[in-house]
This record gives sequence, C-alpha cells and structure tokens, in this order.
Amino acid sequence: KEAQEALLTVDDILGMQLQHGCVVVLSACCTALGAVKGEGVVGLARALLFAGASSVVCTLWEVGDESQMLLMQRFYALVCKGLDLSSALHHAQSSLRVLTASQLNKTLDTWVHSDVTRGKVGAPKDKSTAEGG
Repeated sequence: KEAQEALLTVDDILGMQLQHGCVVVLSACCTALGAVKGEGVVGLARALLFAGASSVVCTLWEVGDESQMLLMQRFYALVCKGLDLSSALHHAQSSLRVLTASQLNKTLDTWVHSDVTRGKVGAPKDKSTAEGG
C-alpha cells in the first residue's frame, strides 16, 4: 500500500499547477508512453504539459541505468553551460553514441568509485581522491 501511495499518477499531476517555464525530466524507461484515448495519448508527459510545464524530457523506449545516468549528467552539464534543452539533449546523446565499450566502462568505473569513496552520487572523483589524498 505504501508503494502505491508513493506513485505519481496522471490524476495527481492534473491537480497540480506547475510554475510557468518549469522543465520536467522523466529519467526512466518509457516515460513518454501512455494510454491511447479518443484525444490521443494520455500519459505523464502530456499531464505535465497540461499542468503547466513548458518542456518535458521523456523516453519512448527502455533505457539502461548506467547509460541513462551518463546521459543525464552530460545533459545537465550542457544546460548549465547555457545550451538550450534540445541542443543539450542532442549533444549528450551524440557523445554517448561515439563511446567505445572501453571508454564507457572507464567512465562508469570513475563514477562508481566516486560514489563509494566520496559518498556522493553523480560526481566523478577528483585527482586528489584518485591518488588517495
């Protein structure tokens, strides 16, 4: 029962009034999918737009945890540098497409070690941490 109460539903979202200009990122599998009704697809993304979000970033397919983590890290870094949402997402996706398996493993290894050694999620370890300092 507690798990059901923790779920965010379309009905919950439709009762919200999001701040104008709000950007919502649904970083999980198939978040753009929904039920097909007479008025089209009704799902989380559409409900968020109806509730006032100016943009919703979501997926139409299943995504791996590790690759999604890297995509979101790169996406947010580019947004923070001033890129618009569409360009940031495009560049983040493109950067992952060209990674070799070895590069991907090295990147993920850096993140995993960072989480363990610094107790933080989402921040690669710096040089002093890597050298034991």
